[in-house]
Amino acid sequence: MNLYNLYPYYKLALAQTSLLGELSAKITKTLLNSTKVKLKQQRSFSLYLYRSKLR
Repeated sequence: MNLYNLYPYYKLALAQTSLLGELSAKITKTLLNSTKVKLKQQRSFSLYLYRSKLR
C-alpha cells in the first residue's frame, strides 16, 4: 500500500477531526455564554434582594 492509496482516508480523518474541533468549540462557547447569562441573572437577582431589604 503506497501513500497515494492512503490519501483519501487521511483527508477523511482530517475532515472528521476538524468537524469535531468545531463542534467542541461551539459547545464550549455555548456553555460559556449560558454561564455568563446565569451569572448576570444571579447578580441582578441578588441586587434586587438587596434593594428590597433597603426599603
